[in-house]
Amino acid sequence: RLNTPEVPSQKRSMALSREQIAARLRQHRESIGLTQATVAADLGVHRPTISEIEAGRRAVTAEELYRLSALYGASVSEILAEQPAEAVDAAELLALRSDDADSPGARLALKRFVADRKAEFELEELLDLAHPASAAIRRDAPNPRRTMDAVEQGESLATLERRQLGLGAEPVISVLHLLARQGIRIGPLRALPSDRIDGVYFESADLGPCVGVNWRDGDWTGGRAAFTAAHEYAHVILRDRTREVFHLAAGERDLQEVRANAFAAAFLMPAEGLRAYFSGKGLLRGQALSHLAPADVVRAMD
Repeated sequence: RLNTPEVPSQKRSMALSREQIAARLRQHRESIGLTQATVAADLGVHRPTISEIEAGRRAVTAEELYRLSALYGASVSEILAEQPAEAVDAAELLALRSDDADSPGARLALKRFVADRKAEFELEELLDLAHPASAAIRRDAPNPRRTMDAVEQGESLATLERRQLGLGAEPVISVLHLLARQGIRIGPLRALPSDRIDGVYFESADLGPCVGVNWRDGDWTGGRAAFTAAHEYAHVILRDRTREVFHLAAGERDLQEVRANAFAAAFLMPAEGLRAYFSGKGLLRGQALSHLAPADVVRAMD
């Protein structure tokens, strides 16, 4: 037999009351903007049933609790935890760009992303696995006052970072894996119904920097996702903001965003790399392209 030390009574986990569980379920439902009627339809019950559960007048069954946790993007353990602790409140992220995230589907996708990163952290602790410490070198830059300042700062920062990582002038093939090796928690925004959200970024004391990218058509590693990840990497390096919901848009006026976009473009494919490619193909005469056929563009893209 194993001799298990007695846990002091004040350390024992206390079971939540029916009323406390009811309050947790209501909070999770409201956090993503679902109505009781929508939840009832998903569970195949009448709306008064959800009302009774959330009022604490009816106990939730194990099957209902499991299905509700999946619907709300939360684990059962999170709902039943004696003192649940949120590293980052998804609602804080949603408030950053409410016009683009003001739907239950978008709220749920962002909430699930935060929950996934927390689960990753908890699993690492449980298995005694050390997450790579953030290796990103933090750099300082003055606030840009003009668009040209922002572009120049972004491109200069990209040059420094590529040199630091030994990337030369070659294109970055897998920016997602590169960021992961830099100790950044990165993953897809699953089941995101909105195309007006490209990515999300936040930092917290326990999770460190986290980057999520829109999972379009089952693919979260495509060109737009790579650009989004590189854009967020600029914020990690500069610490010019600690959280954002990002949408790539033409005519961006926020100069910090313009700077991050310029960094992403120059980081993924620097101009000297393109010059070297076209020169090697015999298409460059001095600083100008002598001619450029559609096939040349396709080969350059590859």
